[in-house]
Amino acid sequence: MIKLTRGSLIVIFILLTTGFAVRAGTDNSSLHSERHHEPLMYDMDSYYNLRLAMNLLDHGELSDGDGWDRHSYYPPGVPLDYPPLLAFITIILHLLTSRFLSLSELAFWLPAVVSPLQGLRCSSLQGALTVMISHPALQGSLQSQHPSIS
Repeated sequence: MIKLTRGSLIVIFILLTTGFAVRAGTDNSSLHSERHHEPLMYDMDSYYNLRLAMNLLDHGELSDGDGWDRHSYYPPGVPLDYPPLLAFITIILHLLTSRFLSLSELAFWLPAVVSPLQGLRCSSLQGALTVMISHPALQGSLQSQHPSIS
């Protein structure tokens, strides 16, 4: 088990704050859409996930009614047969923040919140792997199978 000390919590806070600040820096008022007065998203995946969340919220399913996504690969479309985790997260957060943020504003800010959390997940996985590899019981078997590990 990884022990959280005061220093590690400070590092986690700095990582989250820096990651959010880098992503939030794209909220430039000169880049706002003239029609909606909302910031333009910085990648196509955000618009795709926003459309899936809107379909799920409005119609109860990801597609336009036939199980196929005809907007991302037109004209034949592709089947929507994968779990829409980001669309579910967007909808849950929208239900919690609907008084403050519209669905499209939430979809703009969501990557700024989720991206630093992914960095923490990867660093904790790296820490767990380091602990596993450096464990004395495992080190002998790993060295016998892979001599390059010291």
